[in-house]
Order: sequence, then C-alpha cells, then structure tokens
Amino acid sequence: MGFFDKLKESLAKTRNSFVEKVEAVFVDRIIDETTMEELEEILIMSDVGTKATAEIMNALRERARNGELRDVTSVKELHKK
Repeated sequence: MGFFDKLKESLAKTRNSFVEKVEAVFVDRIIDETTMEELEEILIMSDVGTKATAEIMNALRERARNGELRDVTSVKELHKK
C-alpha cells in the first residue's frame, strides 16, 4: 500500500469517527444548549479549529432559534447543504 493510499485510509477513519461522534450527540435528543455544548466540544476535540467551530456553532444556534433545527434529521439535512 502506497503513501497516498495509507493517507486516504487514515483520513476516512478520522472522518467516520467524527461523524459517529456527532451523530451520537443527537440520537433520541432534542436540540438544546446541552446538545450544542457537546457538539462544540466534539468539533474542538476533532481539531476543526476554534474559529471554524465558533462559526459553525453560531450558525447552528441561530438556526435552532429560528426553529430550523429540531432533531437529528434536521441537522443532517442542514449538513447536506
């Protein structure tokens, strides 16, 4: 296996782990501040970066206030955009 194949495999594992953690936060839960704080922690621990995490969380909190985020399905739909 070449260098780029190993790198690609490693990145896929990292992505899958990140997605699993994010999805676990929303399983059978409503979107509230506790949920948002857990998501923020996952983003920071996943090395998304503080600036990017702040921007993501601000956007999610705004959408939650507007009623656009109600459950895990709405979060997944937003992620697709």
